[in-house]
Amino acid sequence: MSYAICEAALLTTIQTSTANFTAANTSQGDYRILGSGRTHYVVLQLGSFENQRINIRGDHRRTWNINMELWVPFQGEISTVASVIRTQRQNLIDTISQYTHLTSSGAVYDAFVTQADEPLVDAIPGGPTCWKQVIVCQVKEDTGFTLID
Repeated sequence: MSYAICEAALLTTIQTSTANFTAANTSQGDYRILGSGRTHYVVLQLGSFENQRINIRGDHRRTWNINMELWVPFQGEISTVASVIRTQRQNLIDTISQYTHLTSSGAVYDAFVTQADEPLVDAIPGGPTCWKQVIVCQVKEDTGFTLID
């Protein structure tokens, strides 16, 4: 597998496993969804990775860190926005905790939310001012290679 396949599997899991996220408010790196009138959005972005050889045959274990950017536009009272970010962050954590193999992948043996930054005020040019929190989902897969030398 590859990072792109793991990221797509994470997006599919988020979109199909909870009513709170759909194709209308989630994307892979596409910020054009912000400002479409929703109360919250998730944009997946590249994160770091680690690669380990796990045996002499050439098998590898990859750990992909996928950044899930949770965006909540300022709409109404700050207490409402704070409630939305708390609720949707928990929805993401619970969904990934329930679907640790991701719903549409074969080689993923573990997906887990590992950490999050503090929410910050941010805006995309031409888009709304939002609270944004980067939540890291660690996706682990085993990959086999045939050694040539």
